[in-house]
Amino acid sequence: MDNKETAYSPMKQIIREAFLRSPAMIAESSHMSYPIPIFDEGKLRILFISAPAGPDPDIGMRLWSPDYKVVMDPIGAKLLEFTTITPRQFGLNYSPGKELEPATMPPGVDIDQMTMMEEQMNQELDLLLPLFEKKEYALNEKEQHSAHKWKRIFELFHEPAFRPYYLSAGKEFFAWIDKVTGN
Repeated sequence: MDNKETAYSPMKQIIREAFLRSPAMIAESSHMSYPIPIFDEGKLRILFISAPAGPDPDIGMRLWSPDYKVVMDPIGAKLLEFTTITPRQFGLNYSPGKELEPATMPPGVDIDQMTMMEEQMNQELDLLLPLFEKKEYALNEKEQHSAHKWKRIFELFHEPAFRPYYLSAGKEFFAWIDKVTGN
């Protein structure tokens, strides 16, 4: 492998393109996951899952089991794959269409704060992607800070019902982030 850095599109652009290029993401009644770094045939990709969803003022965002996946190339933010999925593909033993635990905002956090934190999480992921791709474990202080910050924000805001999907699809990334953050 050469020493050149791969020029990835900013995560904000990858998310926007995933949303705009994927029919399931455009639907008003769907919810898109946070970006999940994965390797597909040895190449770094960004995976999103989409689930039927609907707002409920009493409980937050109602979610059902994810039904689509979107795979993006982080170089150029190109859509590579849009396919249906089932819970069983992620090691879950329930049928498609099952209503899951609703997604809620952490207590004391408003939508503006959540948006700001999600933007910070995506900026940290921009820094972390090349490190993850190279399986770099000896991070400098700035990189360590980014890894800890990404993990802290993710843990605060991710949808609990999607956790098994995140951990199954992104097992390499989550094992890496746990190792570099000492958890």
